[in-house]
Amino acid sequence: MKGNSLSMRLLFVFLFLSFFQISAQTEKKSLIGATFQYQSMDFFLTGNYFRQLQKFEYTAGFGVGINRTFFQKRFFPMIGISGSYYFLNCSKFQLGPTILFQSSLLKVNSQTTYFNYYNQLSGGYTLAFGKRLKVYQSIFYGINFESYYSTMLDKYNTIKSLKFSLQVGVKYAL
Repeated sequence: MKGNSLSMRLLFVFLFLSFFQISAQTEKKSLIGATFQYQSMDFFLTGNYFRQLQKFEYTAGFGVGINRTFFQKRFFPMIGISGSYYFLNCSKFQLGPTILFQSSLLKVNSQTTYFNYYNQLSGGYTLAFGKRLKVYQSIFYGINFESYYSTMLDKYNTIKSLKFSLQVGVKYAL
């Protein structure tokens, strides 16, 4: 029994060290960028952080709705995360499928204390050109879950709808 425990510990240490050795050999890049996005709810301007590990790229971003935040004076924040797999990953060209999740909230009017919540899950593609400074474009299609407070029912209701969005942006390798 004692020998099995020792061999399991040695196996765990070996796998743990192997993982770090493999991850140290993979190509990693960090990028920062900005995106202009069209959605049916608003136009969004976002700042993003990208992390690329060989053919995979992960993105986290924060942005605001341009129309509602700047012109209507109602703060409309949005956060988003995405993951891309670039099956074409050349030095100056990248193309691959992308999954995107975004969440935002909006106080519809000043008379209520309730917010509308928007959660979107989309699939699409990302196409990028450039070496260190990259210009990219993405198109997404997916599901939008809009939750709003009903004063008649005295609870939140959720409506599902299909959504389309388009992104154009730049990113710079650090």
